[in-house]
Amino acid sequence: MDCAWDLSKKCYTGCLSGCYTLFTIFATPFLGCYLGIGMAYMVFIHVWAIGPVMRMLKMTLFLVRKITRLVLAACMDPYVESAALIFSNMKSPAPGGIKEAQEQG
Repeated sequence: MDCAWDLSKKCYTGCLSGCYTLFTIFATPFLGCYLGIGMAYMVFIHVWAIGPVMRMLKMTLFLVRKITRLVLAACMDPYVESAALIFSNMKSPAPGGIKEAQEQG
């Protein structure tokens, strides 16, 4: 009975190593070529398309950011300054909370 298991193990390991070697020999060149072309395409797109577009967006959005800051400063600063003056006169409650502040006052 042991010789059957030993033969089965030898057949399994032989087929595994043989098929792996065979598939490696035939598939590796095609897979390497495919991955090389994919990497070259990705690098080309990043260098010649994405990089310049990102630089263009950075220059364009700088102008948008500057205009947005100017508009917000002109429209919102008076309201924010008024709110700051209103809230600057408020006193905070005692460290123990509102009840202690009411009892003390």
